[in-house]
Amino acid sequence: MFISLDRQDYPAFLLEGQKTAEIMHDPILSDIIASARAGYARAGRRGLMDRLYAKQKEYYLQGRYDGIMLAKACALMGRKQEAMQPLEEAYNRHEINVLSCLSHSDLLTLRDDPRYVALVKKINFPLHPTGPSPIYLAAIGKQPLQGSSTPH
Repeated sequence: MFISLDRQDYPAFLLEGQKTAEIMHDPILSDIIASARAGYARAGRRGLMDRLYAKQKEYYLQGRYDGIMLAKACALMGRKQEAMQPLEEAYNRHEINVLSCLSHSDLLTLRDDPRYVALVKKINFPLHPTGPSPIYLAAIGKQPLQGSSTPH
């Protein structure tokens, strides 16, 4: 589902989202996808993203939706400052999925933001025991991410 969103294949994203919601018996995801589908039918990509963001934020504020996915939607929409809040909250709650901000290509677009750099430094998640990971170094601007054009 999210790979399709990363690739901007919106019909596939909506189809996979619907399948995922059905398989997981997830009424929240089902509502989010239905809203995104209505937005896409009305206004294409912009409508999809507006409705996806609005529903994700609604559920996030209720404490019923993952902040990393909301941050991803914010980043996709260019709302970089807003994307930082759920990432920082996830870190402060010690949520394991905050580590994904080191690999989501959309979240790596935040790497010039001082708040993002500070968050990545706090995480300090090396992939190799001898030093910091290439993803971590790329996120703080120390070296380019190798193979970063490959969708994750």
